[in-house]
Amino acid sequence: MELMCRYPLVTLRWETKFARFVRHYGVARLARTLEIDPAAIYQWIRGSVSPRPANARIIVALAHNLTLEDIYRHREIVVARSDVQLGVQEARAAPCDRPC
Repeated sequence: MELMCRYPLVTLRWETKFARFVRHYGVARLARTLEIDPAAIYQWIRGSVSPRPANARIIVALAHNLTLEDIYRHREIVVARSDVQLGVQEARAAPCDRPC
C-alpha cells in the first residue's frame, strides 16, 4: 500500500540546520528557555516570521554550531521551497515512504 503525505511541505521545513536544532533541542524546552510561547517557534519553522535578534543570539549560544545566518536563512529557504512545491504540486498529495 502506497502512503501519501498530506503535507509534504511540513517535512521540508524541518530539514534546515536551524530546524534540525529546534527539533533536537525540543520546541517546548526552547520555548521555556527563551520564555516565549511554543507557537512562536512553530511560526519560525513555518517561515511566517523569524526570531527576534535577542532570541536568535540566545539560540546561537545554545547550539554552538549554529550561526545567525543559519537562523535567518531558514525563512528564505522555507518560503522558496514552498513556492516551488506549490507551483509543481498545487495542493496534490505526494507519496512518501512513511506515515505523515
